[in-house]
Amino acid sequence: MTEVVKTYVNHDMLQGLQYHLDILKSQILISPNWKDFDVSKWNIVEQLQKPIQKDSSSCGLFMLKFMEYWTGYALSYPITQIHILVHSNGDFILFILDKDTHTVHILDPTPIDPIYQYNPHAKYLHRLIWIAEYLSKAMSKACPGSRWNENILLWRHKIVDDIPVYNRELSGYLITLYMSTWEDGKLHLPFLKDGYELRKQILGHLLTLEHNESEDGMPTGVLDFINCIRMKKLSTICPTAAPKLSRQS
Repeated sequence: MTEVVKTYVNHDMLQGLQYHLDILKSQILISPNWKDFDVSKWNIVEQLQKPIQKDSSSCGLFMLKFMEYWTGYALSYPITQIHILVHSNGDFILFILDKDTHTVHILDPTPIDPIYQYNPHAKYLHRLIWIAEYLSKAMSKACPGSRWNENILLWRHKIVDDIPVYNRELSGYLITLYMSTWEDGKLHLPFLKDGYELRKQILGHLLTLEHNESEDGMPTGVLDFINCIRMKKLSTICPTAAPKLSRQS
């Protein structure tokens, strides 16, 4: 076991997960498949044998790539820093495309440079040209048969104001947060005290997602634990919903 893996075991994220597992030890689970709650003693397999990250500001973006390529047992495609392209001087810019309204919403937490004060959209022109050129190619590869033929350069471009500034090392986590809270052209962000709260919220969202695409790759018993979380969540919102979920499970 390398020193890097030992760091994982002591990480606050894993310790936080262990805290919630300890609470569940005294509760009745859906089935007896879940045997061992002590994740700190589980076998750890280090999938990455050499460093792949060149800077400290793209941890969250790497997490998004891992989620995309993780099959449940291994990465289906090798990931390197070159795959983390949405990155500029330690910051990130999120472009949200609304096909219904033909609008590109631009979420940029960094202040606009005074050089762009008379034409703020000029800052994003080169990026929009790049997206317009490669988006159709990416769509045809990701979704064979896609009929995407829109030219976003002809769409309305709207810069969203008052984007909060967080620690830049949380960039990938913030992107998923923005995507999940985006509605009617606005962000509806919860109050977040620090990065730990943000990571914990995203972990909880992934675990309780009803149609988690990685369910088939989860070890025996993990789904029971996730369903238990779902039942507790539903019983808090609607006491009659938990038994129904239990029967479906």
